[in-house]
Amino acid sequence: MNVKVTASAPGNSSLCILIELPEFVPRCFNESKLSTNYHITLESTVNVILTNESGNILVQKKLVVGKLNPKNYRVRRRFGWGV
Repeated sequence: MNVKVTASAPGNSSLCILIELPEFVPRCFNESKLSTNYHITLESTVNVILTNESGNILVQKKLVVGKLNPKNYRVRRRFGWGV
């Protein structure tokens, strides 16, 4: 899945992005506006957190993974006892 994160902060503060995955390393930007893309693979619900340089949480969003149930394409016959 591709995730695009776009954010802006008042003043000249830096912003940090944290995606709660074991392989993800938090990234900090020394800009008040940022726009970046991530390519991640999800199997369960994950939080995306935007913090300032002191670690205060500014925004937290939850990415929810939906389950897809495939349709049963088997053709059913009229009589259950037929061969």
